[in-house]
Amino acid sequence: MTQAENCSNTCSERHDVQPKEISQLDWSSVNRREAIHTVFLRAEKHATEAIRWYLLSKKGKKLCAQSLRLGVISLTALAGLIPILGELHVFPFSTAWASAALGFAALLLAIDKFFGCSTAWMRFIAAEHEIRQCLHEFQMDYEIELASWDGAEPDVEQTQKILNRCKVFLYQVDGIIRQETDKWLAEFQDAIKQIDSAAAAKPEKSETGGINVTLTNADQFPQGWKITVDDGNAIDCSGQSAALPGLSAGIHKLRLDAQQDQQTKTVERLVTVTGGLVTEQSFEL
Repeated sequence: MTQAENCSNTCSERHDVQPKEISQLDWSSVNRREAIHTVFLRAEKHATEAIRWYLLSKKGKKLCAQSLRLGVISLTALAGLIPILGELHVFPFSTAWASAALGFAALLLAIDKFFGCSTAWMRFIAAEHEIRQCLHEFQMDYEIELASWDGAEPDVEQTQKILNRCKVFLYQVDGIIRQETDKWLAEFQDAIKQIDSAAAAKPEKSETGGINVTLTNADQFPQGWKITVDDGNAIDCSGQSAALPGLSAGIHKLRLDAQQDQQTKTVERLVTVTGGLVTEQSFEL
């Protein structure tokens, strides 16, 4: 969030760098030194207020960015662990939860991009450091110029020189703020454009695939056997093989059950389905 953003989001003026009214100064030879120092203090205060604004504003962006990115990392890791835990029978999770976790991770990334939390945090740090560097240089130049007067009152040429230095410094600070604001505008416009493009795009039809299941010891189960896909309804099968068409691309859990000597035999496996292809899988109960 830039200074322009903050003006639209809060009514509290203490969060913004406000313009200051300039009062008339006395530039007579007697009061010239005091007038120069007043201009210096104005320029210095403008920079310190900008630095203070960036220091305060980056705290919220830092917290937001770290929270969103931590959520993305956690959800992505969880999506990778769910199929493994399911295969190890540690937790009875459906593989669909892996896709859900990836979807939530993508949502957090989209939120971060739209509100610009991560990029704003980095922009604020860079702008604050750049203004601080210019302020230090300006303060030293001012002290060097004062030392060159050797305690005497400044003449017109010396006064114009130091006033020009104050003018350049103010332009530097405002230029840094403007540059940071322009970056925010470009990022925000790009985020809006991407969101609008995604909303206008027609959803593509997802490809489907199939699984050809072979039960190698099917002759041991004359009453047949059953297949369950992703904890759905059991499918009755007879013979040695069965086809499962029209499955969405991704990871699916297959469970085979059969009765033998009044006992139920079961085997489970995670199978990856590729769109447009038929996967061959052999089982033995």
